[in-house]
Amino acid sequence: MYVFVVSVFLAGCKETLKQKGKEASDKEVDSLNAKSPMQSLNEKIRQTPNNSILYFDRAEMHLISNSVDDALNDLDRAIKLDSTNSNFYLLKGDILFMQKQTRDAKALLDKSIALDAENVDAHLKLAEMYFLSEQYQESINSINNALRVDVYHPKAYFQKGMTYKYLGDTASAVSSFQTAIEQNSEYYEAHIQLGVIYASINDPMAEAYYNNALQIRPTSLEAIYNKSLFLQNTERYEKAVEGYKLMTKISPSSYAAYYNMGYIKLTVDQDLDSALYLFNKVIAINHVYYPAYYNIGLCHEQKGDFAKAKVNYQATLKLQPDYDLAALGLSRVLN
Repeated sequence: MYVFVVSVFLAGCKETLKQKGKEASDKEVDSLNAKSPMQSLNEKIRQTPNNSILYFDRAEMHLISNSVDDALNDLDRAIKLDSTNSNFYLLKGDILFMQKQTRDAKALLDKSIALDAENVDAHLKLAEMYFLSEQYQESINSINNALRVDVYHPKAYFQKGMTYKYLGDTASAVSSFQTAIEQNSEYYEAHIQLGVIYASINDPMAEAYYNNALQIRPTSLEAIYNKSLFLQNTERYEKAVEGYKLMTKISPSSYAAYYNMGYIKLTVDQDLDSALYLFNKVIAINHVYYPAYYNIGLCHEQKGDFAKAKVNYQATLKLQPDYDLAALGLSRVLN
């Protein structure tokens, strides 16, 4: 009986292992046979070649892989099959605008809106086009058209804020960015823009908005840098350096963080050796960043090594001939 039970148990184990092996093998085969999203979409198009939406979907996939010509070809097929779909013209207009074919792009966006006056994305894309062409009032008009369709649209308020900002109407810009956040509290870009505006007048609200941005994107180099620079400009140097160090941990190539730490070492701590080390780190990452060469020259000048100061002032002027501070430094060490 013992031998029989053991035999049955071992046989069962073998069958289980065999089955597991078969399942693993089947999974490997399924994995090899699995189709990519593009392959699946191609198969659907072969099955229903007159489905315009499928060509539109494939055009979007082509854009993701930077196959712009293929995307345009698919959009043309989609439009040929259905000339009444507003989104087809919107996407094609967006592509042509990226290719700087502004006139054709605008015509397509106008067509998109003519087909569907409630296409908010088309209104906002047209507003973006006007904005980048510095036609700010036309941009605001298009944004207002979008808001007539959807009064709660956060992106519309954000774009309005950007337009007001470039018009120099700071109060209206702040109001628009704040409204964008009221509609979507996670609107990272709006928090950043409010931080920038308040930082420009050294208002403590800047730090609060940068903190909000960091809650949304904790490793954002932009938000960390902006907050650190604000702390530096308001003479909270230790906190600023903490932020810059965090930047270099997240991205070791963050030369702006090394530069600002070097600047603090030079101007605040008067630690010339540490400043030199940090400015040289900047050059190692970005060998054409001329302010770093200038400050290296300044460090050597203050250390009394005029020969090295001269070399770095000259390197600065080679990269930026009209940099007056380097010209003055060079005249000092030559005299």
